[in-house]
Amino acid sequence: FSASEIAQYIAIAFRGLLEAHDRSQFDFFGYSLAPLVRDDFTDFFHDAFGRFHDLSTASFRATAEQIHDDGIDILIDLAGHTRFSRPGIFALKPAPLQAHYLGYSSTIGGDLLQYLITDHRQVAPGAEQYFAERLVYLPDTFMATTRAPVSPKPVTRADFGLPENRLVFCNFNAHYKFEPRLFGIWMRLLKRLPGSVLWLMHGTVSSDRNLRLEARHRGIDPERLIFSRKIAHPLHLARHGLADLALDTLHHGGGVTTVDALWTGVPVVTIAGESPPSRNGASLLHAAGLKDLVAGSIDEYEAIAFALGAAPEKLAALRARLQAGRDREPLFDTERLTRHLEIAYRMMWERWLAGEEPASFDVPALPKRA
Repeated sequence: FSASEIAQYIAIAFRGLLEAHDRSQFDFFGYSLAPLVRDDFTDFFHDAFGRFHDLSTASFRATAEQIHDDGIDILIDLAGHTRFSRPGIFALKPAPLQAHYLGYSSTIGGDLLQYLITDHRQVAPGAEQYFAERLVYLPDTFMATTRAPVSPKPVTRADFGLPENRLVFCNFNAHYKFEPRLFGIWMRLLKRLPGSVLWLMHGTVSSDRNLRLEARHRGIDPERLIFSRKIAHPLHLARHGLADLALDTLHHGGGVTTVDALWTGVPVVTIAGESPPSRNGASLLHAAGLKDLVAGSIDEYEAIAFALGAAPEKLAALRARLQAGRDREPLFDTERLTRHLEIAYRMMWERWLAGEEPASFDVPALPKRA
């Protein structure tokens, strides 16, 4: 793991899994391929794994030899084709089974990995042919979540420049995920719902300025775009609940940002696109019991968002339903996801022991908690 924001998001999602794993049945080794910066996350993972190796300066061969010497049965990649990833290590086949999980969600390509762990919502129907790996389908969602601590510090809308008694839409994704069609919808929503605002995360001086210019070009007062700076995650979660409705992005949907919204009781409207990154929201919302917020088209996305924004009583009922379901639906049941992952590992391993070729399969669902 690195100290970058992306790695921290993955670390937030992954640490709950690591804490819930059955140590009597599995041994876990951690390998860092990114330069380590001392922080709470690296300290946690250093202690949480049975063994932890910083291999950020090791060669491909030395890294593969370390993994092989450790006797790893199943090597799980969390990086995919993201910063600091080193897929060449997998070409050396240091473990009998190699799979990807969580960090990338799309095919890695080539013959580097035998498996990719996903779910039926994350992969569009008929898209299996475009994956180099065999697919392991988890029952609920592939996304790991943690019941993250929320700051008890009281927060108000005034603290963040938000209007009282007005509809607050939000999207806390990085600005590079924004694209013209959905931004145009966001602006139409502001126009159709007088007094509403769009709450965004501060990006750069130029990206904030450009978004406000685009709002003006679409007939919206730029001041109705409200930007907030990044703060500590527990305090961010506390302020997140001040929003009324989150609007997801299109080609690269929110991951942990969507989890944050749902954990703090803020409904999210999303689109089920064609690629795995565009289907993050679909996977998460189904696991949260909110499949009615998953649009199949851009027009439906706008219609759902407007219908909720124009009917405060419907939005309030939806928020109450979301909050009531957080302890009942699978999304925040980390132990359930962990058990499903462990079943997946066993099924992969038993297939390998039997000398069978890798094949896609569904992990059988455990009973849901009452």
